[in-house]
Amino acid sequence: MNASYIKSEIEVDTAKFYARSYKRPMMGQSPFIVNAGIYYQNDEKEFSFNLLYNVIGKRIVVVGLDFPDIYEMPRHSIDLTISKSFRSHLEIKFGIQDILNQPIKYQQYIEFEKANEGLVQRQQVSYLTKPGSYYSLGLTYKF
Repeated sequence: MNASYIKSEIEVDTAKFYARSYKRPMMGQSPFIVNAGIYYQNDEKEFSFNLLYNVIGKRIVVVGLDFPDIYEMPRHSIDLTISKSFRSHLEIKFGIQDILNQPIKYQQYIEFEKANEGLVQRQQVSYLTKPGSYYSLGLTYKF
């Protein structure tokens, strides 16, 4: 298992740009990353199995000067690989990447003043897609 906690901050001289306060995390930098894996290998049976997990924290993908920053939201991913060899010459391998197929979502946090309502806060999804899972099947013969 591998886990990281990162605190990044950038401060921009707002006088050169807009009146907006500009202390924020660095673009593209997640506040945390977690990778974990379960690995099994049996040489006697010529069999192996790998299960991998990954998640990253919310990160800025588009920096806004006169509009709110756009964030990529956390997304969990699991990959699986299974392989079996036969007489050390023939290997069959099966894999699935992104088993969970969670959506990739970009989101903005919008605040504005509205007459008779005061400060209004909204979350707006600006991009949403499901990339799909990827399946592979391979056959290898070793001479």
